Amino acid sequence: SHDSNGKSSLAALIFSIQGMKKEARFFGSLALYAHAEEGGHSGIYFANLWQGLGVYAGCGQLAYSAYLKKKLWYLTLSRNSRGSYPYQGQPGLQDKYRNWDMTPAVALNLSIPLKNLYITGKRDIQKEISPNETLTLSQNAVNSILLESEAKINESSKAYSLLSSYSPIIRQRAANYLRGISYDISIIKDLINSKNEEYIKGALQLISLGNKKHFLKDELVKIIEDKNASIDLKLLALKSLQNALINTNDIISYTTLICNQDLEDRDRSILTKILFYNGRQEKSGILAKSKISLNKIKPIIKMLLKNEDGNVKSYILDYLKKYKKSELNNFLPELINNAERYSSAGQMGAGWVRIKSLRLVSEIGDTELLMPICIDFLRMRQKASWYFHDSALKILIKKSIKNVDLNHEIKRLEAFLKTVTWKNQASKTIDLINKYKKL
Repeated sequence: SHDSNGKSSLAALIFSIQGMKKEARFFGSLALYAHAEEGGHSGIYFANLWQGLGVYAGCGQLAYSAYLKKKLWYLTLSRNSRGSYPYQGQPGLQDKYRNWDMTPAVALNLSIPLKNLYITGKRDIQKEISPNETLTLSQNAVNSILLESEAKINESSKAYSLLSSYSPIIRQRAANYLRGISYDISIIKDLINSKNEEYIKGALQLISLGNKKHFLKDELVKIIEDKNASIDLKLLALKSLQNALINTNDIISYTTLICNQDLEDRDRSILTKILFYNGRQEKSGILAKSKISLNKIKPIIKMLLKNEDGNVKSYILDYLKKYKKSELNNFLPELINNAERYSSAGQMGAGWVRIKSLRLVSEIGDTELLMPICIDFLRMRQKASWYFHDSALKILIKKSIKNVDLNHEIKRLEAFLKTVTWKNQASKTIDLINKYKKL
């Protein structure tokens, strides 16, 4: 989906408010592409709330006007006799969604040209951008997006053309079509050797699907070694190399080259998924399939452990569990850091990162390292904090760690557990406390 449950539309709005024109235009364009996707949260139903805002904020008046024209049939058919817009639901299903009424959402989008609200342009962002720069898409660009978003890919010539689309979703659809036929590798090679990044991305998206017959190793390695190539291209090239099942040591070498750059969190997240999942549901990436010496992949693991996304970091921590204590010692500082602090607010799995990190530290660290982290865990008082309490207590029991400071924290925890509503879980924690007291 181009709008990915509203993420593109809202990203366009947020970036435009900050005056970040390039980013706003990209996500606003994706929201415009999404006008033809009818169904689900990012389709035509809840899209009444966010898509118009994203298109206008990211791409300007012409794009918004074109978007609205594409929605007129729906607005006309869904308006009831009183002029309001009840939530319609999908055909054949209930027409209610927790008593949602889409009238305010439609009104908000229709009021965009009035610019009465901050989020609809009351603050004129255009004046804050250099006169030579603009968020507005030209009519030709708008028309091109509308044509591509509604295109049916049913022949190779159309698929080759759409491989160079501005939209990564359209490029992937074209790649998926070409994968199923005997495509012309010379055309793909020309795209890779072009100077247009969208063309190169489209070609790489096709090659990354794993057709060994059409594998351009030299071109892919050249992209990874090119200091001027974007990180997006390098990650796509790495995925393609891995799919071609080339030598594991070569993959590690190319990955290390990428890790020598200053990667952003998003890049580390994509790299982790390539190495562990390789774009599939099952763990089929090269690190998931092979037990490689940690010394060989030390810079890679250290780079990936910097990721602030808790779910992604969990892949790494689960992977490290299969190694011996002697090999894990190299990562003790990173593990302690992850056990001591949460990942960025809002990142999924952040709590489990701390717990998994503490467990690994307990395997390789001494009492002095464990004590402050365990005390911090025992002091947790928010919802679901029993995960932290129980993890700390199990480690203290296993390691037979007991002292005056810990005794004070245990007494405070016992008093807290008498006040909680989650009595069943609290009783399990109390059982662990009693085991601890018997040490």
